[in-house]
Amino acid sequence: MAIIKLSSAKISARIGIDYICNEEKTLGKLISGKDCMPESCYDEFEMVRNNFNKQGGRTYYHMIQSFAQDDDISPKKCHEIGMQMAEHCFPEFQVLVATHIDKKHMHNHFIINSVSYKDGKKMDISPQDLLDIKNYSNQLCRENGFITTEAKTRRNENPKWKQKIRYWAIKMMQESNDMEEFI
Repeated sequence: MAIIKLSSAKISARIGIDYICNEEKTLGKLISGKDCMPESCYDEFEMVRNNFNKQGGRTYYHMIQSFAQDDDISPKKCHEIGMQMAEHCFPEFQVLVATHIDKKHMHNHFIINSVSYKDGKKMDISPQDLLDIKNYSNQLCRENGFITTEAKTRRNENPKWKQKIRYWAIKMMQESNDMEEFI
């Protein structure tokens, strides 16, 4: 089951890049760039931002794709899936992908330039876009035999499993006469 988390930053992309490329977390392996070179991605991000005069505002997005401990996934396969995510979800943006192997669960980090290298437009991720990203991650999990999770992005909207629990809790409250019977 891959869980997706996404945030944006208005600070230097070098901070995010340095974090995800930490050798203790990656063992110096499984770091790749989509439309950029890992060794020079910060400079490449800045060049795109400068070429389109987009120095202000969001500088990058940081996305994490975490797999469940129960998923029997190798670091190499995790990284391959991360690269597929980068190619599919961010086709006009530079992305640095690093697979961290320092925890019990495999996870990918993505640093995504907020400015498109093709037309200079700033990335804007809507709730629907995030839902599409989560659904694509689930599709890749299914294709590779991993557990999937229900993708949700809307606030105050519970996933189906919570709705079922709420339904049965209310039904049992109505049908029981005391706490023991309810339990």
